[in-house]
Amino acid sequence: MSTNKRRVQFNPSHDSVLEISNREEYTEQEILNYWYTKPEFKAITTRCYKQASRWESGKSSKNESFHRGLEGFTQEAEEITTASIEQCIDSVMDEQDAQWEEEVDDCDRLAAVSKEVSRFSVAWALEKAIADEQDAQNIYRRMEQKTKLQLKTKSSKGSSGLDSSDHTSICSDLSHPEADSVRSRESSSGTRVNKKGTQSITRRVTKALKMPKLAVGASPLLGVSR
Repeated sequence: MSTNKRRVQFNPSHDSVLEISNREEYTEQEILNYWYTKPEFKAITTRCYKQASRWESGKSSKNESFHRGLEGFTQEAEEITTASIEQCIDSVMDEQDAQWEEEVDDCDRLAAVSKEVSRFSVAWALEKAIADEQDAQNIYRRMEQKTKLQLKTKSSKGSSGLDSSDHTSICSDLSHPEADSVRSRESSSGTRVNKKGTQSITRRVTKALKMPKLAVGASPLLGVSR
């Protein structure tokens, strides 16, 4: 039996306690500042669906070329997600019924069933994570080059360093205005994703998993057509 198990250790000499306010202690204004109201959230969701619909129909303008995060609002993705959830629930419940008949209680078998029908979702998430990482690294490299250029320019003028506002991290880069311009440039050069030149979600992930191509609207691994 393998002994290579991951372990977590804690150093008791570095214990610390951080007190936070209970939400019941928040003022009305703090609540409005920290959370979206139902009307606000509904408006955001509506805008997402409208933008996704424009993307699918090919009506997005050049300024609307970056659609990361809207995939789940497209009709295709919504159908696949709905079918995946339904199939996962059905499969787990069927396994539970079988265990009741056998008078056993095996949670590992339930987990195995859920894992099998979730393979497509996992593959899709991993594909998007890899793409996000590549985008982040590209943005970071561009920002790093910009920072070096600024440093070189300031040095030539006798400056001794950068302002605090010039420091950046890979996280802050993602919300930096430079990131938007990078996406715009990459989109115009044909390196960004656009609807016309992109394979569908199902075809791309199916190809990655080397699964047989299903009919349009069918959910891979699930055997369910919408």
